[in-house]
Amino acid sequence: MKDAAFALPLALLAAPIPADEVLKSGRDLLREAEAQITHIDTPTLQQHLKEEPSLVRVDVRTPNEVGRMGGTIDAPGSKAIPFS
Repeated sequence: MKDAAFALPLALLAAPIPADEVLKSGRDLLREAEAQITHIDTPTLQQHLKEEPSLVRVDVRTPNEVGRMGGTIDAPGSKAIPFS
């Protein structure tokens, strides 16, 4: 019975991993994440604020990005969550 207890873990280790389940590189994961991010400029943000004042906007820029891009969003419903 002891031998049977070890057969399952060995079989699981020997099973091939499907190609679509192979671990992705950090660079690939970053590309996928960046593809889901929508970047907007100030005029577009101002239009969003005007059209949808009840929406919550979440600013997740790094402190460096906030400094380079003119500061935080100063509008009702805006939340700054610095990404560090």
